[in-house]
Amino acid sequence: MYLRISSYVCFGLLVVMDLLYAVLGSAFAELKVQLPFLDFPIFAGEWLMMLCVGVLLSHLFIKPARWLSWRLAVLGYFLWVMAKIVEGYAFGGGYALRNAALFYYPVFAILAAHFFRKVRFGQVTRTVFCTMTLLVIALMTVISNEQYAFLIAGLLVTASLSSAPRRLIFGGLFLAVFLFRLMVLSSGRGCFVGAFAGILYLSWYGLQLLRFSVWKQVGGSLALGLLLGSSLWLWGDRHALATLVSPVNLTRAYDESKVMIAERRSEYVPKKLEAHVFHDDTHADQVSKKSLPTHDVVYKPDVADFELEPSKLPPGAQPEYPPQVAGVPSGERQGAFRDLNTAYNNGAFRLLIWRDMIDELRKYHPVFGFSFGRPQRSVSLEILRWGETEWDRDGWIAPHNSLLHMIYRGGVVGLGLIVLMIFLVVKLTVDFLRFRSWRGGLLVSALISWLIMAQFGVILELPYNAIPFWTLFGVALAYRDQLNHEDHPVP
Repeated sequence: MYLRISSYVCFGLLVVMDLLYAVLGSAFAELKVQLPFLDFPIFAGEWLMMLCVGVLLSHLFIKPARWLSWRLAVLGYFLWVMAKIVEGYAFGGGYALRNAALFYYPVFAILAAHFFRKVRFGQVTRTVFCTMTLLVIALMTVISNEQYAFLIAGLLVTASLSSAPRRLIFGGLFLAVFLFRLMVLSSGRGCFVGAFAGILYLSWYGLQLLRFSVWKQVGGSLALGLLLGSSLWLWGDRHALATLVSPVNLTRAYDESKVMIAERRSEYVPKKLEAHVFHDDTHADQVSKKSLPTHDVVYKPDVADFELEPSKLPPGAQPEYPPQVAGVPSGERQGAFRDLNTAYNNGAFRLLIWRDMIDELRKYHPVFGFSFGRPQRSVSLEILRWGETEWDRDGWIAPHNSLLHMIYRGGVVGLGLIVLMIFLVVKLTVDFLRFRSWRGGLLVSALISWLIMAQFGVILELPYNAIPFWTLFGVALAYRDQLNHEDHPVP
């Protein structure tokens, strides 16, 4: 009885937490408790994680699990994460936990999978899920936290809310997610690319599931392309689309930035900065201000020691921000469309960060990644003084690519985690097609959407993005296992 009730409670808390993240975003994620004996805050997601891990351990004590090889691998992984946290904390204080979150948030996949396996959806549970889902979708149309559209759809189908024919359900949910996602395209290009990937996957999966002929698949693809193009023309940010389909200007912006960096590199003197764990929206609350070691034997900065005085570039040597891309008009947001010049420079901004990260990996070859306590600083951005408000305030820069960040901080372990995610997505697809599960297809489309978004933004590092993603990953794995047990009953 305890196992069943505690599973319902914990899984319900995970769902409620995900819905609050979807509606309130960072406002909810930043709820924190500052214990007097710690120099870093503990946020809402971490409190829930500790509670659920405690319940999971109690389950294993009551009903021990067989220690198969993969369970030993999971244990070894989290022991590695703990060792990296201890080393990172010794090096950089509480700031190390910001980077550690990228690697301990996957525990939510294990928690969701474990608790979901013990949940049975009766009529009351379906009604509750349906009411909550409709409420959140209604709120999302007002506050436009649109990147969670696939997440909500995933929760919807997982709860088995309808008994209508599967073709009608699949088509209806697909159309709802499709149109909703495109109407809010202006939120960001990374979100659009992720949604587009999810839509393409869902379209392919649906054609496979319905066993259309080759000609029907071709006709369906053409119809989808026409619908997509019409929707983008009616609702999309055409300037944002221009930056995606016209790489010439993005390349030009990147090349011009490299020229400016080469010209200013000899005059560049890094600032001495402190890395902060957290700041609120007013930038007044700086938590855990700890002076970090700024020079060590293994990870010496590329240009100069960060103990040096702030940059003393003469005013005339400071490059213009943002630089003007030749042939692209500059100005404020034009109606519903963003400024093209700024959009191209935002793309170059990311390319410069990634280039610096790759250069560091090539130079130092950290087998297990850089220390969690070592602040990430982009020499290129500091020379150009791009994003100066952020890195000067926080003492570090966000990489805007979660998968590359995994490799940067985790080395071969981070690379292994990426390979495992891709393998599981492919395996889930194969298994769900074998079971002819439309619910499974929508769940995987949500995972693909978020994985693509993670390559262009800060996704798997932030609780209001990472925890819903990993929770949904765990639900997909548990749902696959339920289908497998139904197909091959276990005595």
